[in-house]
Amino acid sequence: TPEGRENRASALLEDLHDTQITWAAIVSQSNPSKEEQAAAAAMAIKKSITHGLSTGAVSHGCGETVAVHDGVRDTYSDYSKDLRKQLSGCCDSSFQRSICPVYLTYLQEADLTYPQSTAADYIAGYIRDKYADNEAVEHDWIYEFDQSWIDPGPQADPVYRLDEFSPVREAEVRSRVIAWLTGRGIPRDPQPTGRDPYQDLVDEIENEIVYEYLMGLE
Repeated sequence: TPEGRENRASALLEDLHDTQITWAAIVSQSNPSKEEQAAAAAMAIKKSITHGLSTGAVSHGCGETVAVHDGVRDTYSDYSKDLRKQLSGCCDSSFQRSICPVYLTYLQEADLTYPQSTAADYIAGYIRDKYADNEAVEHDWIYEFDQSWIDPGPQADPVYRLDEFSPVREAEVRSRVIAWLTGRGIPRDPQPTGRDPYQDLVDEIENEIVYEYLMGLE
């Protein structure tokens, strides 16, 4: 129910507060243009990373970071082009040298494969519904859109593609978990295989809650 989703999203935000997981959300009272949406997305990516500097989850030179955009990339859309330019300006060469390289990729049904994307959907929907009811959500990581963020880089960032994973035959959920644990994407026209590394991958997980949850999916 809508009430149930609201309660779960609110509880999720409280749970995240006690972890080193960082995020950012951008809100706007107007109807943003494609360029403004791209600037907001780029800034959300940057702030999600830099928030980790304050929590200790991220250090300077922390390694490569992938921004997984949910959905198939539309190469002809203005938004897709604007996002590449805005991300180039937002996470410029200095940012990528001192903090981390940022790679943009698109993944069809990312919210069904990567829990991070699913959580982002819940949080975004919760904030959106609250604002629609004229109830602002108080959180340090929610920002009002700022026009000064529109600052495209001199050259648009390239779009990267995740390595593809051949799903396990007749095991859709397990296959999505494997793709997540290995940082891969399931192709649009997959070629199923009989090889199943699920158990070996799950056995490497140290977090007891995540381990028990994934074992319960079998």
